[in-house]
Amino acid sequence: MKHLAPLHLDYAKSHNNVVTIYIAQRNFKEALKKLDECSSILKHSIREPYHAAYVSCEHSKAEALMGLNLFGEAIEHGCTALENSLMIHGDKHQTTAAIEKTLQLIYTQQWEYENRPIEENKNTYNEFHP
Repeated sequence: MKHLAPLHLDYAKSHNNVVTIYIAQRNFKEALKKLDECSSILKHSIREPYHAAYVSCEHSKAEALMGLNLFGEAIEHGCTALENSLMIHGDKHQTTAAIEKTLQLIYTQQWEYENRPIEENKNTYNEFHP
């Protein structure tokens, strides 16, 4: 595996209070660990039904789709791959619990990861809104 670039993580609230997590990292596992470290941000910010977390790996839609298989029990309303992102919908009854469960599944899952060049992600923040 090639030498990995330093982790870059950014997060922001959109105008409708959907938490958006942006991850740009060749090592998806390390990026997800960093996301797990930021779980308190999710717990604090995702409060109301149908709000979502967007997890962008900036690799490929295929990798995003791969992650969808992990969220069946945690996410009531399903997930959708948008370009290089996972759109993770919170449980409308227990949003925080759903997000915690999702983070736990991501963190503990044995990911198969093929290191390949990152393509430029040209999406803007606004394109990730539901």
